[in-house]
Amino acid sequence: MIAIIKGVEPAGLAELREEARQAGDTPEDAYQRLRNPLKKVVRASLLHEQGGLCAYCMRKIPPEGKEDVEELYTHIEHIIPRNPKDQRDVGQGLDYQNMVLTCDGGSHTATPSDNKGSAKTCDACKDDQEFQKINPIKADTLASIYYTVDGIIKSDDAAVQRDLNEILNLNCPESPLIDARKKVLETLMDDISAAGDMPELCRLYLKKFRAEKDEKTPFVGVLIWYLQELLASMEK
Repeated sequence: MIAIIKGVEPAGLAELREEARQAGDTPEDAYQRLRNPLKKVVRASLLHEQGGLCAYCMRKIPPEGKEDVEELYTHIEHIIPRNPKDQRDVGQGLDYQNMVLTCDGGSHTATPSDNKGSAKTCDACKDDQEFQKINPIKADTLASIYYTVDGIIKSDDAAVQRDLNEILNLNCPESPLIDARKKVLETLMDDISAAGDMPELCRLYLKKFRAEKDEKTPFVGVLIWYLQELLASMEK
């Protein structure tokens, strides 16, 4: 997972928020006011901020070949849910700083027998649950996250680990995420091992991945973490 740098909210969202406030809308009702064409603009803005990656799992969104139906394969997700269990209203329904874009989390691939949605991840798993600590637009809440060579995402912070496993289900054995993280890491490791000057290549890769903006490499957070760890071990 990588931190998202939020930009300026799309024009028209502030006016919509004021309409909802004056109408006394709940966060859910306020969000229902967001319709096309403004909704498409918001979706495109979020996608651009995130470099085309899911805010939680870092897979590419929308998937290859699904660009013409991206509304089915990307979700405008609210970090503070629109319907929190305590029913509080902090204007989260139309708060752009509370919005990120996620993948479908397996919503279109879960089998009929998966009655409990155990294979779902990201927003599809999170639903109206709240994070204990993770917030993808606050880098410090992600600082404890690391990965294993087997593709597992982990943290030594119990609250973060709970968010990763229980709220987002990012280590779900039925989803392709673990294997995908493992493969991108193995590809990088193979490239580096064949290099004549390993430290220099690591620095070049790290600079490249950190500089990506418009179109980020899928699972780039895994690669940045590995390169940082490898460089730190070589420089000791």
